[in-house]
Amino acid sequence: MFIKECRAITKSIIYFAFIAVVLLFYITQLGNYAGDDIKRYTMLESELGKSLFDNPLIAPTPGHDSYGYRHEEIPEQVMPNAISRLVMEYAKNGFTSYSTGFYRSIKLSESQLAEIDALLMKMTGLSANELYNLRNEKIIASDKTAPLNDIDFGDVIPIIVSYDEFKSCMEVIDKMIGGSLYFGASNLRLYGHAEITFDDKLADYNEFLHTDKITGAYARLFCDYMGITVALFSVFVPVSFLLRDKRSQMNELIYSRGKASASIVLTRYFALVCMTILPILFLSLIPTIQLSIFAVQHDMSADYLAFAKYIIAWLLPTLLTTTAIAYFFTTLTDTPIAILLQLIWSFVGVVSGANYMEGGHYGTEITIRHNSLGNLHLVQESLNALIVNRLSYTAISFALIIVSIHLYSLKRRGELNVFDGLKKSIGNR
Repeated sequence: MFIKECRAITKSIIYFAFIAVVLLFYITQLGNYAGDDIKRYTMLESELGKSLFDNPLIAPTPGHDSYGYRHEEIPEQVMPNAISRLVMEYAKNGFTSYSTGFYRSIKLSESQLAEIDALLMKMTGLSANELYNLRNEKIIASDKTAPLNDIDFGDVIPIIVSYDEFKSCMEVIDKMIGGSLYFGASNLRLYGHAEITFDDKLADYNEFLHTDKITGAYARLFCDYMGITVALFSVFVPVSFLLRDKRSQMNELIYSRGKASASIVLTRYFALVCMTILPILFLSLIPTIQLSIFAVQHDMSADYLAFAKYIIAWLLPTLLTTTAIAYFFTTLTDTPIAILLQLIWSFVGVVSGANYMEGGHYGTEITIRHNSLGNLHLVQESLNALIVNRLSYTAISFALIIVSIHLYSLKRRGELNVFDGLKKSIGNR
């Protein structure tokens, strides 16, 4: 019966549309990410705009001028650099916001601009126009080949408040904009950077080599991107599959089967979960094979099951939940309402998780973010929260399926028909 249900799923156009979305997301967002690092390792080339040792496969050697930088919340750097960006956006009245998960340029009213000008005066003792002129003078005097983000405005923009007062002012501005990627308290560290020492880089490399065993770091980044597709798009597969019985008028035939309701629901549920996660497992074979061959060629140790383990522990609870939500609401209403509800929930989760894209802070979000190669310590520091998060969603999914079994039993006995009841209430509309 399980195999029969799996075969039925493969006859759905929506199922292949989901696979196409997964492939497209992988190609556009990740591409040949492991293969590219291997190629740069062979050629000893650095990625554009990055240090040679930003490639995790390359072991750091002593004596180099730079081993890269990492973001760090250093008040002396953060305050003038954040104010510099604020002044630039103030001058054109176009404030960057990602409150909806996508880029938006926010225009403020005259009264709001005046309030920001007053806050700038409070933080620096200078008006927005005076700060804008100082900023431009610094840019002109600096090396024009250097990226603007690398310019330190600490020597030209005065700060006359404490760091706590500065953060309070920035929070006011952030709320005024409606949620900014650049002025919220959680993102202020983007304005500070500390040089990575040889010892730091060597420790990162040893962690990558011995703890992550090469594949672990790439598996986390893979699951970060695939987690978005699972949360947003996997719900379409079970909803379309379950509604197909109603469209083909097969419900009465299925209801009359001798199989128990629990047997039918659980078989279909796990068939949907299995068939939805299979494309992701197959896709993970690409970086797994690339990294495994690299490890053998260079006498390194690799965890050949890292991708499978991360997919099961990281992505499976999300998929269990989205499928359970689809099953519950589709069984209850015989409508695709689950798609709308899941899209809203997942979208909010993706947006809120964007504040911690590099990892850590695993709260209640259905999507776990870790958009970096490395930062294993963030996972280790928040491991308990991560386990609670994943187990909670697994428990929620099983609870929803148990309720779905009860609802399905009521429908088989003719005691539940929400869809027909709604039709009678609102007419043919």
